[in-house]
Amino acid sequence: MNTIARFVPLAALVLAGASCLAFDNAVDCQKVCSTYSDCFDSSYDVEACQEKCVDDSREDEDFRRQVNICEACIEGTDCVQGVFECGGDCDEIVD
Repeated sequence: MNTIARFVPLAALVLAGASCLAFDNAVDCQKVCSTYSDCFDSSYDVEACQEKCVDDSREDEDFRRQVNICEACIEGTDCVQGVFECGGDCDEIVD
Protein backbone atom coordinates (compact mmCIF):
# COMPACT_ATOMS: atom_id res chain seq x y z
CA MET A 1 0.00 0.00 0.00
CA ASN A 2 1.48 3.33 -0.98
CA THR A 3 1.87 6.29 1.38
CA ILE A 4 -1.05 8.27 -0.04
CA ALA A 5 -3.42 5.33 0.36
CA ARG A 6 -2.43 5.10 4.03
CA PHE A 7 -2.88 8.82 4.58
CA VAL A 8 -6.42 9.13 3.17
CA PRO A 9 -8.19 7.14 5.96
CA LEU A 10 -6.24 9.06 8.61
CA ALA A 11 -7.21 12.40 7.05
CA ALA A 12 -10.85 11.31 6.91
CA LEU A 13 -10.79 10.46 10.63
CA VAL A 14 -9.25 13.82 11.51
CA LEU A 15 -11.86 15.69 9.47
CA ALA A 16 -14.70 13.66 10.95
CA GLY A 17 -13.43 14.39 14.45
CA ALA A 18 -13.23 18.11 13.72
CA SER A 19 -16.79 18.19 12.39
CA CYS A 20 -18.06 16.25 15.44
CA LEU A 21 -16.35 18.76 17.72
CA ALA A 22 -17.95 21.66 15.82
CA PHE A 23 -21.38 20.03 16.02
CA ASP A 24 -21.02 19.29 19.74
CA ASN A 25 -19.94 22.86 20.37
CA ALA A 26 -22.89 24.28 18.42
CA VAL A 27 -25.27 22.13 20.48
CA ASP A 28 -23.60 23.25 23.72
CA CYS A 29 -23.84 26.92 22.69
CA GLN A 30 -27.52 26.50 21.82
CA LYS A 31 -28.27 24.92 25.20
CA VAL A 32 -26.43 27.62 27.14
CA CYS A 33 -28.04 30.51 25.25
CA SER A 34 -31.52 28.97 25.33
CA THR A 35 -31.29 28.28 29.05
CA TYR A 36 -30.35 31.90 29.70
CA SER A 37 -33.39 33.03 27.72
CA ASP A 38 -35.70 30.55 29.44
CA CYS A 39 -34.50 31.40 32.94
CA PHE A 40 -33.65 35.10 32.90
CA ASP A 41 -34.72 37.08 29.86
CA SER A 42 -37.39 35.83 27.49
CA SER A 43 -36.52 38.61 25.02
CA TYR A 44 -32.82 37.60 24.95
CA ASP A 45 -31.54 37.11 21.40
CA VAL A 46 -30.71 33.41 21.52
CA GLU A 47 -29.69 33.27 17.87
CA ALA A 48 -27.17 36.12 18.23
CA CYS A 49 -25.82 34.54 21.42
CA GLN A 50 -25.43 31.19 19.72
CA GLU A 51 -23.66 32.66 16.68
CA LYS A 52 -21.24 34.62 18.87
CA CYS A 53 -20.65 31.59 21.08
CA VAL A 54 -19.86 29.32 18.12
CA ASP A 55 -17.61 31.95 16.50
CA ASP A 56 -15.73 32.63 19.73
CA SER A 57 -15.35 28.88 20.33
CA ARG A 58 -13.78 28.38 16.92
CA GLU A 59 -11.16 31.03 17.67
CA ASP A 60 -10.46 30.35 21.35
CA GLU A 61 -9.91 26.89 22.81
CA ASP A 62 -10.27 28.22 26.37
CA PHE A 63 -13.66 29.71 25.51
CA ARG A 64 -14.75 26.40 23.92
CA ARG A 65 -13.69 24.61 27.11
CA GLN A 66 -15.70 27.12 29.18
CA VAL A 67 -18.80 26.47 27.05
CA ASN A 68 -18.42 22.74 27.71
CA ILE A 69 -18.06 23.36 31.45
CA CYS A 70 -21.11 25.63 31.53
CA GLU A 71 -23.29 23.25 29.51
CA ALA A 72 -22.29 20.30 31.69
CA CYS A 73 -23.07 22.30 34.81
CA ILE A 74 -26.56 23.42 33.73
CA GLU A 75 -27.53 20.02 32.32
CA GLY A 76 -30.41 18.69 34.38
CA THR A 77 -30.69 21.69 36.70
CA ASP A 78 -33.62 24.03 37.15
CA CYS A 79 -33.17 27.78 36.81
CA VAL A 80 -32.59 28.51 40.50
CA GLN A 81 -30.13 25.67 40.95
CA GLY A 82 -28.35 26.66 37.73
CA VAL A 83 -27.84 30.24 38.94
CA PHE A 84 -26.25 29.18 42.20
CA GLU A 85 -24.19 26.32 40.86
CA CYS A 86 -23.26 27.52 37.38
CA GLY A 87 -23.39 31.32 37.28
CA GLY A 88 -19.63 31.70 37.42
CA ASP A 89 -19.13 29.06 34.75
CA CYS A 90 -21.62 30.63 32.33
CA ASP A 91 -21.52 34.40 32.75
CA GLU A 92 -18.78 34.98 30.17
CA ILE A 93 -20.76 33.13 27.51
CA VAL A 94 -24.06 34.99 27.78
CA ASP A 95 -22.75 38.44 28.69
